[in-house]
Amino acid sequence: MNYSVLMSVYSKEKPAHLLKSIQSVLNQTVLTDDFVIICDGPLTDDLYEVLHSFEILHPRMFNIQKREKNEGLGSALSYGIKIVKNDIVMRMDSDDICVRDRAEKQLKLMETYDLVGSWISEFERDEDNIIGYRRVPQNYLEIRKYAKKRCPFNHPTVMFKKEIILNAGNYQTMLFVEDYYLWIRILLNSEKVYNSQEVLVNMRSGRDMRARRSGKVYRKSMIELRKFMLREKFIGPLYFCWLVVIQSIFIALPVNLKVKLYSAFLRE
Repeated sequence: MNYSVLMSVYSKEKPAHLLKSIQSVLNQTVLTDDFVIICDGPLTDDLYEVLHSFEILHPRMFNIQKREKNEGLGSALSYGIKIVKNDIVMRMDSDDICVRDRAEKQLKLMETYDLVGSWISEFERDEDNIIGYRRVPQNYLEIRKYAKKRCPFNHPTVMFKKEIILNAGNYQTMLFVEDYYLWIRILLNSEKVYNSQEVLVNMRSGRDMRARRSGKVYRKSMIELRKFMLREKFIGPLYFCWLVVIQSIFIALPVNLKVKLYSAFLRE
């Protein structure tokens, strides 16, 4: 069964992280024949060098698209979905690392489901320095319930049918929560979703990631998302108010305290 890989990379990515991420895809037990990488705006020379080296080695596999300006993850992935050549797509972030049989295991599940994800391990610096795990629920009913309060899929772990993404309106711009917004729209119309109860992706974590979940822009996006969920009757008015208050308080906390709270209570 053929599948495409969809990755977006921007100028602040570290070349060594990008290199290791791509290598983990090329080391899969079931190899892709279509690796689409969207350059979200101009990159550094070192990043272009990494991409070019793989393009030379695998000219038929790699499809590297260079966009003139950075328009954000949602826009980049929306464009990428339209140009992948296979019906099944595996998402991959430019700094994370797949376990070797990720694609093989997920392709088997795709015979039954339209969207599958998995747990992740979170690490700092290198894969041996694991600081925690993010476990997400397995079946549709559990996933839908969990989605009322938290993002129900680990975005770098998902594999999906292209059709289900397009039918839900594709990726859309909602800064920092593009994936969460998409999952809600899918859950409103499909029950064929699943999360493997094992780690299939090792994800880079740390202070920088927590810092991005701060500030007025992130808070505005979260409120916008919750309003959408309320309009679609995914959540009720009282639950909406509770979520907005609690999350606004959490977003306003200093990054150091937020990291400690996340590590102690919120990671599952």
